[in-house]
Amino acid sequence: MGLREFLIQAVDILDQLNIPYIVSGALAVSFYGLPRTTHDIDLVVELEQRHVTPLVKAFSKEFYISSKAVQEAMSRSSVFNVIDPQSGLKIDFWIARPEAFDRERFRRRRQETVFDRSLWLPSPEDVILSKLLWYKESNIDKHLVDAKGVWEVMGGSLDTSYLQDWAAKLSVANSLVRLQKE
Repeated sequence: MGLREFLIQAVDILDQLNIPYIVSGALAVSFYGLPRTTHDIDLVVELEQRHVTPLVKAFSKEFYISSKAVQEAMSRSSVFNVIDPQSGLKIDFWIARPEAFDRERFRRRRQETVFDRSLWLPSPEDVILSKLLWYKESNIDKHLVDAKGVWEVMGGSLDTSYLQDWAAKLSVANSLVRLQKE
């Protein structure tokens, strides 16, 4: 199974279970910005306790998933994985936080055609802001490069007022200014 097939199978399960999601990470960056390789898939999910058992049951038919890891991720608003044992590919399922930015990312998400399939992606502005947040937390240049790639490709179509407003709220305004100047 390839990355594309794994992603499609995963979002099919999420759709069947009515679990809202957004494709994030390298796939979202590659869609809006400069392509980069990845060996995993990142999804942000609005997972509720009632979803856990059906989700584990659906994925465990073909993939490795730990019910305990899902429960722990739920309690900490963190991440759990689903792994395809045949290919070794992995999906990181990030639990959406109850904070204003995650609520806004889901409100602004949009359906885009990726791999000939309609998928939910964050707005390009929210990809930039997420990457600036990751840069702030980790100081890993990859995140700044990803944000810059989306900025360069999307250019004039970006809602700069939205970006500036949320960059200030998220304390990443200096990184946004740096991005705009480079």
